[in-house]
Amino acid sequence: MSFLERFGIYRRPPRDAAPDALTRDIEDEFEAHLAHCADELVAAGIEPAEARRRAEERFGDRARAVAACRAVHMEEREMLQRIQVGLSFVVAVALVWFMVRTDARLTALHERLSAAAVASPEPATQPVAMPRFDLPAADAQRLADWLRVWVPPSPAPAAAPATTPPVDGPRVYVLGSVEHARPVALRPRLTLLGAVSECGGFGKFADTSRVRILRGDSVIEVDMDAVRSGRRPDPELEDGDRIDVPEAFF
Repeated sequence: MSFLERFGIYRRPPRDAAPDALTRDIEDEFEAHLAHCADELVAAGIEPAEARRRAEERFGDRARAVAACRAVHMEEREMLQRIQVGLSFVVAVALVWFMVRTDARLTALHERLSAAAVASPEPATQPVAMPRFDLPAADAQRLADWLRVWVPPSPAPAAAPATTPPVDGPRVYVLGSVEHARPVALRPRLTLLGAVSECGGFGKFADTSRVRILRGDSVIEVDMDAVRSGRRPDPELEDGDRIDVPEAFF
């Protein structure tokens, strides 16, 4: 790495430098661990001074531990710098190769165009003659009559959008992932499945296992898969119920 250091691309991390931000961070972390250990000993009934001494004994030589942690961090930094230099070199080589290839292709294209220009110095300016078809007089007359009477068909009128008829009297509201969300007139013994069926059924992405009936301040969650399989009764609806069919996440 000496030639990279000479040009300022790579800088070797100092081994025996004065305490820096990294050393201070390691010291603060050790101090936090010592304080936590001492607090646990104090909570166990040991005097603060004795707890501090025992905590320091558990951690051993603090200066040696700090120096070892700092050396590990510096080695990691040096490794990251080496990886960065290697990646930069690979990117630079790839970029140079791409530029050389592009320049070679452009040169070859320019040579081809120059050769074509030399081969035909004057572009063709004569109009291209269209082919001529000679038809018998009878066939030409029939073709003219057909072109004269032929009228392109007019497009079919667009169908009027379906409108939801107004609902008077008691009703329930079907919302969410159904084919046609709309209010449904409440008839006697109208069930949840019946109201959804009147709206065209569940949507393509409906989560039928978490259909909710919002009735006043209460929420009734219904598993429609269980209803359709007969494992749960189909609940009857009341005036003003709001049916919310959520969409599945997957």
